[in-house]
Amino acid sequence: MLNFIVLGLIPGTNLQITVAWFMSGLVIFAAFFMALRQLGRFKRRLLRALPVVMLSQLHQ
Repeated sequence: MLNFIVLGLIPGTNLQITVAWFMSGLVIFAAFFMALRQLGRFKRRLLRALPVVMLSQLHQ
């Protein structure tokens, strides 16, 4: 992500592409954050299931 910002500051590169990548990254992060807030009530259930899933993956 920082690479695109740095490239945007160098003369001769396309600043619009940098801004587009940065904005799309922010949108994805915001959507992910909202999903995490929506799933907050299932967090304990997820945290309980995660070790079981990891153990089952290790056994395979």
